[in-house]
Amino acid sequence: SLDTRLSRMSGATRSDPAGAPDANRPRRDGQEIATEAFLFLIPAVLFLEINLVGRLLFSEVLMIAAFPFLVLFRGQKLVERGPAMVLLLGVIWLMSQIATDIIRDTPFGDYSRGWSKIIFLMINFAVLYILIDNRPRRMSILALGFALGTFLMVQFNPTDYMVEKPWKFGLGFASVMAITVFIEPAYRRGHMAIPVLALFAMSMFLLFEGARALGAITLATVAYISVQMFLARNRVRRVSFSPGRAAVILAGGALVAMLMQEVYSYAAMSGALGETAREKYFDQARGEYGILLGGRMEIYASSHAIMDSPIIGHGSWAKDRKYVAMLLDLRRKGYEVSDTVFFSDLIPSHSHFFGAWVEAGVLGAVFWGWNVVLCLSVLTSMFLIRHPIVPLIAFIGIAYVWDVLFSPFGMERRLIVAFSIVFLLFARDHLLKGRVTE
Repeated sequence: SLDTRLSRMSGATRSDPAGAPDANRPRRDGQEIATEAFLFLIPAVLFLEINLVGRLLFSEVLMIAAFPFLVLFRGQKLVERGPAMVLLLGVIWLMSQIATDIIRDTPFGDYSRGWSKIIFLMINFAVLYILIDNRPRRMSILALGFALGTFLMVQFNPTDYMVEKPWKFGLGFASVMAITVFIEPAYRRGHMAIPVLALFAMSMFLLFEGARALGAITLATVAYISVQMFLARNRVRRVSFSPGRAAVILAGGALVAMLMQEVYSYAAMSGALGETAREKYFDQARGEYGILLGGRMEIYASSHAIMDSPIIGHGSWAKDRKYVAMLLDLRRKGYEVSDTVFFSDLIPSHSHFFGAWVEAGVLGAVFWGWNVVLCLSVLTSMFLIRHPIVPLIAFIGIAYVWDVLFSPFGMERRLIVAFSIVFLLFARDHLLKGRVTE
């Protein structure tokens, strides 16, 4: 049954690090079943929206409704070190955004959206942190719900990007997340070939579908768990952070990333990934600053906006044609810049980190910078842990670092970011310390 399968996917307890038979696991009562059902429902209705003061996901409506009751009855969990730091940095980001908008005299329509996206993110995080309660089983259920919700969004309420490239802007991320959950039983039994081959096949498919970043992230996840299975000795054991080990792992990761870049460059230019991929790679790589800036040209404009006002920022939904026009400089430097980027006055950023810095000032960037450090500390320590939830957290963590640096912070990202932070806090504060419950 699905219930038995999910029970087998869950992590081992402290008292039985090798994984106990199902009969020896704690029995699940009605409250537990209701909590799991609600956790699955939250992301499963991701495709539904309502319009109040702008667009709002129905998933967030559910969490806003649950928020006061959860805080009233279980709010003490939010004063733990991890969630307390996230909420504190979120409040500092919000205060900086409010001060910036007052100084910049930002219109109501813009600052209401700017403030609400921060508030909703904090509410989403608080609700998911309380509901997940550091339990791997619940994390797997949430991931499956998100996969279903994304599939339904692509089917019934797709964005323009999803219509044009569904695997790049929806199906791909959801599919990889679902795979990392379904391979948990094989991972638990030590059949490592199944997780590695399943994710590797998916990464190749995504690259052929033009989802380059996601394909590379999935391939990096394959490399991560491949190395990890040789280093990890036990399913759950205490691991402390080591700066030396982190430096070695980061250096190795950088070398692997450079190798992957060279392999992709050769495959794209040779036409092995199709003519569309070859032309796109040529357009992005022929400029003066290489392919990274060619793929994220908005960073060129946002970096200038940050240098012009690094402390207080430019305000919510900041607009200034001067920075949009800077993309014309990239045309003169050899890059292919679409005319569509000039249709908007918004200062281009295409990054959680740079976008927050542009809009709220340096204190907005501090929130995302702390998240990147959290993620890297987890990834550089989790190599020594053998637990079925590791592939899911590794994929989430690698994708999260990429998104913070190179993806825009859109509406659906508020949910993805919230559960990403919850997963990373669980890995740092419980998985790495051997404190794991079902």
